[in-house]
Amino acid sequence: MINPHSFNLYNRLIALCSSFPSIFYLSLVPYSLIFLTCIKAQTHLSADPYYLLLSEKNQLAGRYPLQPNYFRPIFFNTDSLSVSFTYRSEGYYNDNVPNQENMDVRYFSKGEASFQSMQLAINSPYFSLMAEPYLFSSRFFPAEEDVNRPGAFSVLNDRPLSNSMTTSSGFRNLLAFIHYRGIGFGWHKGNRWWGPGLHSSLQMTNNTQPISAQVLGTIQEMRIGPFGLFGLYTFARMNEEIGELAKYFTSLNGQLSWYGPAAVISVGFSRNYLTGGQIWGDY
Repeated sequence: MINPHSFNLYNRLIALCSSFPSIFYLSLVPYSLIFLTCIKAQTHLSADPYYLLLSEKNQLAGRYPLQPNYFRPIFFNTDSLSVSFTYRSEGYYNDNVPNQENMDVRYFSKGEASFQSMQLAINSPYFSLMAEPYLFSSRFFPAEEDVNRPGAFSVLNDRPLSNSMTTSSGFRNLLAFIHYRGIGFGWHKGNRWWGPGLHSSLQMTNNTQPISAQVLGTIQEMRIGPFGLFGLYTFARMNEEIGELAKYFTSLNGQLSWYGPAAVISVGFSRNYLTGGQIWGDY
């Protein structure tokens, strides 16, 4: 039997959400499996696919402006001041071999795990800042490794992690961007998501750690009449080595869209290139 006081508390929280100013976005995910979300506004569309499908639904329903979501994070209302705060608390339990997708820093192998993070995002006409520190802890159970695969296939998402990797902390997202009218440059330590994170032949899922990168280009779609334009160049150093052992990542993405009366036509490209390092084994 559900205590009626629980309903009173829930109704009070709903009323509290409706009282927030339009510039605030608050998401509460309590550990007790009660899920409550209050959405009044967002400063950005995150680089991970957590809210992507919800955002696309709101676009098709006319509640959000219609625009592509491939290159993220996308910042909204760059000509005004907006602030968002998000707290996330998640718990995981897996009694079998790991086979997880879209987990980034939350990938935990077999066992129990908990994840907490707080994200603060500030957007202004000339500067955007986002910081999301996190704490992740896990307790491992032994996992049998019955499948032996050669080369790069030995590091798929069903491989158990080392028992020493039980606690981690840091920044899941950290971004500073100077811009004017949606064009600018900045620094971003985060996941380089591209696409919705669905497991398909074109856009694979992602369990990678955040990487530090310099970014130059647009942080929102630039609209000129019926046309929309995205352009983004990214440069990242993948290790701390020097000389021939240093590894670098460069990415160049672009997209041109035409918004017609009955259809939207988009043409784009994505070039990702990894250079440096030495060939070792099958990698």
